[in-house]
Amino acid sequence: MTSQLKVDRISPATGSEIIIEGDEKYFHVYKKSDQSVEDGVSTKVVLDTVHSDPYGTWSSSNNEYTIPSDGLYMVHSNLGGHDRGVSKGLASVIVEIYLNGSLETQGRNSNNFGSVDHLVTNTLTRVLPLSAGDKISWYARFTCKSPETPSALFVSGTGYHNSFAWIYKVASS
Repeated sequence: MTSQLKVDRISPATGSEIIIEGDEKYFHVYKKSDQSVEDGVSTKVVLDTVHSDPYGTWSSSNNEYTIPSDGLYMVHSNLGGHDRGVSKGLASVIVEIYLNGSLETQGRNSNNFGSVDHLVTNTLTRVLPLSAGDKISWYARFTCKSPETPSALFVSGTGYHNSFAWIYKVASS
């Protein structure tokens, strides 16, 4: 894909046109089924359906994406959680991005939709410098407002609160 950038002046002048080439290939994976999690425990999210994996580097057995080449990458995830209407007072879903098996970054904000299933979602986007061979995975940590048994907490894989992740290379190094 090529795009046209129109400007009044280019200094130093190198021509009359600039062509920007981007990588249209992106990785996208999501959940189709719910995943049980425990209150307050970071749990690796099983993303069970691949939408796009142009480099074929997703490992469904490890739930990890292997970076195909050095560069600057936008890493995004949306994780939804619910308690299946057990009135647990689900308070938050913390999204965690792991790099090579260690916590790289996390997002603590959440949106509670307050419906029957106490749906909570959290979106996290980061731009990270990554190297070929780096492995990215996503974790979720749920917190409840009440100390009831946490056996009914789930990462959502159904409805409009689907959990998903994508990675897009924005620049080469």
